[in-house]
Amino acid sequence: MEVSHLKSVDYIVGKIKEINPEPMIFLDYDGTIVPITRDPDACFADESLIRILKSVDSRYDLYIVTGRSYNTIRKFIPLDLNFVAVHGAVTKKKGQEPVTIEGYDHYVKVCDAIFEKLPPVFHDFKGLRYENKAGAIVFNYWNLEDQGKIKNISAMVKGLAESNGMEYREGKMISEIRIPGCNKGEAIRRLRSERPAVIAGDDVTDEDSFFYNRDALLIKVGEGETLAGFRLKDYTEMREVLERI
Repeated sequence: MEVSHLKSVDYIVGKIKEINPEPMIFLDYDGTIVPITRDPDACFADESLIRILKSVDSRYDLYIVTGRSYNTIRKFIPLDLNFVAVHGAVTKKKGQEPVTIEGYDHYVKVCDAIFEKLPPVFHDFKGLRYENKAGAIVFNYWNLEDQGKIKNISAMVKGLAESNGMEYREGKMISEIRIPGCNKGEAIRRLRSERPAVIAGDDVTDEDSFFYNRDALLIKVGEGETLAGFRLKDYTEMREVLERI
């Protein structure tokens, strides 16, 4: 992967305003426009972010693209926006009903079965959190008391994914069982239909968004190797860009 250089907010705002015709805007949620928190259930959009999103949505074709379930992201952002949830498995456009990928119901049932029969050993790791996201299961390590156990837990999660015909992926302090072949990048590509786009994300899973959309203006939020050509320090700078475009 290439390593992008930190760019000023002014520079990135200028580059976005140069795009013609007007670009679509695709934003990851956690870590990109809100801070990463140790409590994954407490990531509600604050009043400032609500105001920013309303403003951007009034001027651009805006999508929130997340690994969260659709119900969860709607709980966090109580606005009628365009959403792509569960890493591209669910798409909800404004004023329309959610649309799911082919085979989605099957994978929801697979995840339900895995979750209901999780080996008892998972319950023994103090601070480990896991969630069935209706099409994915995430294991969150932020509050795990013994961080030295992450490698062992990840190996078990990978085994569960592979033995049930699912995909295994890792992100910031998480392991995840996911729908095979389903990712944010291809979902964005389909929605764009070759239109110009600005895509921002902070995590490993957002590299899929960058990989499948290399012709877009790509923004990495935070540290780490990336395919993105632009980088911002954190979610506060990303919000500043959104306020100024």
